[in-house]
Amino acid sequence: MTLSKFRSSLRSELFDPADAEARFSDADLDHAIERALTELSRAAPWTRDATLTTSADSRLVDLSGLTDVWSVAEVEWPTGGYPPQLCTFMVLPTGDGAPGFVFLLVPEAPSAAEPVRVRWGTKHVAGENQWTVPAAHTGLLTTGAYAHACLAYATPKSDNFRYQDGQQGAGVDTSMVSGSWWEKGSAARKTFAKELDVLRQERAQQTRGSVAWTVDAADTVR
Repeated sequence: MTLSKFRSSLRSELFDPADAEARFSDADLDHAIERALTELSRAAPWTRDATLTTSADSRLVDLSGLTDVWSVAEVEWPTGGYPPQLCTFMVLPTGDGAPGFVFLLVPEAPSAAEPVRVRWGTKHVAGENQWTVPAAHTGLLTTGAYAHACLAYATPKSDNFRYQDGQQGAGVDTSMVSGSWWEKGSAARKTFAKELDVLRQERAQQTRGSVAWTVDAADTVR
């Protein structure tokens, strides 16, 4: 899948072919896709593995080498065993609330610099050269983008108006246009939100041993 193919599919859902009469510009649809992608990513992020390094006599693992960390799903330490030895951990945020460190909840801190595997989540990529949204979630992303597009279009427009004959000048009633798009968008939005809740619940059941701390609590760690 690519962004252009997804955008074309979204146009089909909106009955809005890409021609001179198109209601939505590519930029409009890309904005709707981006908003839906962000929401989908918060419920089911793009999950990646990274091997980081511990510090001697410290349970803290610095995440600053990773780009745009949204969440941490699991931590393996020590690494290389079978089955993987997953340990419980705390996620310590930075000043802006993003995950900044992992604190290993282990009896003894690593005695030297050792590899530690961190499975972390970030925003999905939806572009021409890279597409990370799973095929199983493509339909859900379509629903979300459709909802955002319809709701954005629900403001009064200058087409499909009802003109009142017999009146001096043109009596224009935009309520039918905006109302129809608003209803479509609202219905799709409810479906999207419901499915995102299901994904969050599934992810919560799969995530093991993580605890999020406040910044104040993180200050007590030594």
